[in-house]
Amino acid sequence: MCIRDSTYTGTAADIDMPATTDAGKYSLAVTSGTSETFTVTATAISNQVADENCRKFTLDQAGRKRSEDSAGDPSTGCWPK
Repeated sequence: MCIRDSTYTGTAADIDMPATTDAGKYSLAVTSGTSETFTVTATAISNQVADENCRKFTLDQAGRKRSEDSAGDPSTGCWPK
């Protein structure tokens, strides 16, 4: 997502965001909910899927962090303090 005229537009490729983390443990995606919102999602791949508590991480434009377990339920202890 890139900021144009105080709104979020475009795609992850616009900001040169890779498709996976450097270690290859999470796939990365950016979605835009509206012209003023976005969510970055990291989803476990490869052998990282064995971590059933911290399967998915999200971060939005307001800095809200969330994590989900393998069932898609909210999880705790995933984001560093």
